[in-house]
Amino acid sequence: MARRRATVTPCLALDPAVRPATERVVRGVVRALRDGLIKDGDPMPSSRALADASGIARSSVVCAYERLAGMGVLIAVQGRATAVRLGAARLVDPATPEPPRAPPRRAPDSIDLSVPGGAASEALDPKDWNRAWRRAIAPLAPDACLSDALVDFLRTTRGIVTTPEELVLRPSLGAALGDVIDAFDLTGREIAIEDPCLPGLQRRLAMSGCRVRCVPVDEQGLRVDLLGNEVAAVHVTPARQWPTGAPLSAERRAALLDWSRRTGGVIIENDHDALFVFDSAPSVPLFAQARGDDACENLVYLGSSAKLVATDLQVVWLVGARRAPGRDEASAPVCGFTARALADYLTSGALYRQHARTLRLVQDRRDALVAALAARAPTVRVRGAGSGTEAVVVLPAGADPFRIARAVREAGFRCSTLGDFAVHAQRAALVVDYSNLPALAARGFAVALASALGPGAERAIRSPGRR
Repeated sequence: MARRRATVTPCLALDPAVRPATERVVRGVVRALRDGLIKDGDPMPSSRALADASGIARSSVVCAYERLAGMGVLIAVQGRATAVRLGAARLVDPATPEPPRAPPRRAPDSIDLSVPGGAASEALDPKDWNRAWRRAIAPLAPDACLSDALVDFLRTTRGIVTTPEELVLRPSLGAALGDVIDAFDLTGREIAIEDPCLPGLQRRLAMSGCRVRCVPVDEQGLRVDLLGNEVAAVHVTPARQWPTGAPLSAERRAALLDWSRRTGGVIIENDHDALFVFDSAPSVPLFAQARGDDACENLVYLGSSAKLVATDLQVVWLVGARRAPGRDEASAPVCGFTARALADYLTSGALYRQHARTLRLVQDRRDALVAALAARAPTVRVRGAGSGTEAVVVLPAGADPFRIARAVREAGFRCSTLGDFAVHAQRAALVVDYSNLPALAARGFAVALASALGPGAERAIRSPGRR
């Protein structure tokens, strides 16, 4: 008989005097960590097991686990038990000595600005988020329809008129791309992607049996003139090219739709970043622009919750993908709890409120970053207009971006290079997820970058009039 791994339930001494019950669980876990009763990597009991053992409502335990995950104490991995995150003991009690290990590659207090980033966690209202999950996991919770909620969301925010029957929900981008590949019979055929592009996209397509061609982008977006007639499909981010931030120009949009009409090529429009625009209204999606056009028959629209709500909430929606024979919702289902929680979050208006807070937050952080670089590292340039949650910081000619990134990391700021996401050679540049860069830390990043660039930038910092 297989042995079951012991849980840590007996180690959690929960003080009944602490109210509400959610706070009781949070304090109990933190106290157990400080006392050494549970350690980094230990599995936690399931929410149901802890609720049964303590007499606390399961919904309160779920809320407590979510709070502890947000604090960095617990980590939940799909398909595995919730566990104590590595480093949690030191997080709740800085006096706890670190276990013997190899020297870290970056300082423990470093700020991770590497991409891809996600939703700005500070903009998430825990009350709204926990309320949505409490309703989702309630035993008699009504079956809130995520498809209906998304139909209204797409109509009001993106001008896309569709029906629940036309909407396909998937738990990841890879699963959604699998739908498109099957629906249009793209296996073994050539798919074009932007260069640079979303991380992992080339690998996902190649693993699905497609031949991938990387097409360069410029200040007007994808070089449509380089597609050719042999390309069967193209994956594109027209609202805001990732990561350069360049929107697909009107001329390129028209050329892309014309290419689809002429060749029958499929356009896969990834709109995940479209709503993060500060100084103007978001651009109209290609799917809405081409509605009623012949090209719309070969146009697929993709959206995602990961950046809108929470990085760990992976729900992707498709519009326009014909259903492939034998492929249905069971091939890659979305978790029912997740679907109900997201549906409630949408219909209650919480997502719209969070998005407004997120825009204000990331715009302030971008402004702070641009101002700090202008004052402290004037030899660099931030590419593109105000949009998205990451910025391409163009370095001076001749700079080695990998050496610069390493030096900045040693100073406490981890970031990516533009070449990390490209096949063809790129100009020397860093890609910075400023949604994770507090405005007060922007100056420190600019100083670290100037120091990494060398004496010329240092002189600019020490020049008269700069402090």
